[in-house]
Amino acid sequence: MINKVTIKNLKIMQEMSEETTCFHLTLYVNNKKIGTVSNHGYGGCNDYHFKEHKMKVELESLAFDYVKEHNLLKNYSNEMQGEFALETMIDHLIDYKISENDLRKKMRTDMILKNTDCSKGEFYFFSKKKLGVNRYNIVKKCTELASANFTKFKSPKILNGMGTDQAIKLWHEETIITK
Repeated sequence: MINKVTIKNLKIMQEMSEETTCFHLTLYVNNKKIGTVSNHGYGGCNDYHFKEHKMKVELESLAFDYVKEHNLLKNYSNEMQGEFALETMIDHLIDYKISENDLRKKMRTDMILKNTDCSKGEFYFFSKKKLGVNRYNIVKKCTELASANFTKFKSPKILNGMGTDQAIKLWHEETIITK
């Protein structure tokens, strides 16, 4: 039974991407490597290389439910099952991975704040260098940023002050459009 699908080793070759994104990744199910997925960027479908063919069939079945659950398409039909649903799920997982990597990079250089007045996908970014933030005083600076120094913020959420999983979840909710 499939409980968790994850991608690792994502390599995007932007310079080779024409009509679709050129990429290569490793696909894991329940934390076990099951194969690889790639696309050459010429507009065609993804290429799947599974260790066992039955895993592709199971994934295609799961993908249809995944697409419906994440509201990735407005109209669902039984014709959408199979490889089309799998392609859609893989694309969504890639978007999540790219979004997560973007957040991790931004968190190295900036303090990231989400406030109630922000629109969906909008964040405030403050340079850590200008704020004098380092790994030893980050908690203190997060507290200052949320309170006295920035009183214009009503209920700020500072992603750097959250746990990584919680920050990634908020970032995904804001930056990955699924509805």
